[in-house]
Amino acid sequence: MAHDIVLYNNCLGLNNVDDPARLVIAKGQSTLEDCRDIEIDHTGAIVSALDVKKLAEGAYHSMFPLGDNFFIAEDREADTALFFIQTNANGITKQGIRSALTQGARISYTLLGSNVFYCNGFENGILALNEGQ
Repeated sequence: MAHDIVLYNNCLGLNNVDDPARLVIAKGQSTLEDCRDIEIDHTGAIVSALDVKKLAEGAYHSMFPLGDNFFIAEDREADTALFFIQTNANGITKQGIRSALTQGARISYTLLGSNVFYCNGFENGILALNEGQ
């Protein structure tokens, strides 16, 4: 179910002139159609995003942002669990929402009013948002 991640070993810089559909990728070389806060080293490789740090390790996927907070799924040994992540001055708070979801199934979300509806092709549910979230 996972998609391949394209890695470029030689970035030719930002191309904001040509239509993104016409950008040519040749032998791992490409110009970028869009980028923000990235660092490119002397070899042309994209090294890292500036001002970004790793907050946690895990098999995370299916993120749904809500301002500075977000829902995220984590594949675990026997299942997938859904979490609500809140950011604060001390870092992050990870709150479990639901477990025993089908492992590896990507989750789709939609916001309607003060509810977030989610489904993964096997299970579905509604997450009620509190004020301020």
